Amino acid sequence: MLFTSPTFLFLFFPLGYILYSLAPSKIRLLLLLALSVFFYTWGDWQFLPLLLTSILFNFTIGKLFFLNPKLRLPLLIFALTLNLGLLAFYKYISPVFPLGLSFYTFHTISYLIDLYIGDLKKVSLLNTGIYLLFFPHLVSGPLTRAKDFITQLGSAKSSLVNYSLALTHIITGLSQKLLLANQLAPLANQVFSSLPSSGSTAWLGVLAYTLQIYFDFAGYSSIALGIALLFGVNITQNFNYPYVSRSIGEFWERWHISLTGFLRQYLYFPLGGSRKGYLRTYLNILLVFTFSGLWHGTGWTFLVWGLWHGTFMIIERMIAQSKFSSLKLPSPILHVYSLFVIMLSWVFFRSPNLPFALEYIKSLFSSFTPLPLTLLPPATIFLVLLSILLTLGCFKKTPKFVYPILFILSLVALGGSTFNSFIYARF
Repeated sequence: MLFTSPTFLFLFFPLGYILYSLAPSKIRLLLLLALSVFFYTWGDWQFLPLLLTSILFNFTIGKLFFLNPKLRLPLLIFALTLNLGLLAFYKYISPVFPLGLSFYTFHTISYLIDLYIGDLKKVSLLNTGIYLLFFPHLVSGPLTRAKDFITQLGSAKSSLVNYSLALTHIITGLSQKLLLANQLAPLANQVFSSLPSSGSTAWLGVLAYTLQIYFDFAGYSSIALGIALLFGVNITQNFNYPYVSRSIGEFWERWHISLTGFLRQYLYFPLGGSRKGYLRTYLNILLVFTFSGLWHGTGWTFLVWGLWHGTFMIIERMIAQSKFSSLKLPSPILHVYSLFVIMLSWVFFRSPNLPFALEYIKSLFSSFTPLPLTLLPPATIFLVLLSILLTLGCFKKTPKFVYPILFILSLVALGGSTFNSFIYARF
């Protein structure tokens, strides 16, 4: 079930929230778990037994941490191996892939480690199930630490809902997805359907996809944040105008913020972070981004995408630690550098295979010819320019009267949309 489907918007979400609001406080959490199970099984229930078994397994391991402290580390290694092995099997071997398994697996890792290090104490099976199956973040995040999520369940603060803020997030996300990402998708798909014949067409395709993937994923994250607020849970903000970054390091502080925080907390720091010398730091950065690329997808394109970002992160660190660290380039040059690196990386992310990606990058630097009007009509030009301005934060303060208009326009766009699935749902 998609956030932007009529079934979700007009049936599941309003009816589910009404039931939740009217239910006695003692059964609200149980109802929330039931809603999450129903959401996941809508249209495809074949993987539900797997997830329920996984929840019971991870809950049992967590209990064993407290019963036998001497076995905590072996139990943790065993459980992490099993969870990651399950993800690897479905991502690299099985012909089918359970919806949201990548994000689900990361949440199991957070759950186990937070219990292991003592950030979480005794947790009920109900709270464990809600954290791992919570429908707003189940399919595409944002990733939320177990200790931050579970400690909010059933608290006094969870009954205090900021409806205005929640609805603002939901409408913002719907408009980002339906009015921007879905409208940019045909242009990106058209250009990436074959190798471009000129550099101008190639750059147009990269620009369209650069904007599409931002509004697609930011839209999902914003809707998830708003829905979670209505259920009394505050989850991580996932985007903060990433395309205004002046370095790749800053980009990863602004793009998919929850993933950056997760990898830093559960992978980079355990590897030693930056505490063991320059070479070890560079190796750790490369390992983190290699893992990030493999987590996103199975093809060589995703591995290269991860290594690409890791390499530039290392280069930036080396410059910062060298005698050139005092050299400050003008901000416009840094912005151009960052966007150039980011847009080239999206070529690998979007391409069907590595040879296509390499040829596409070659075409970016081929001859430039005028773009045909059939590829870029006036309405599309307006859409692209508006999208660029929005990503640069030119309209940060939106008057309240605009949100009802955006909601109506989003519903109108929903009726004619053919690009309704979210890009990150397949990861």
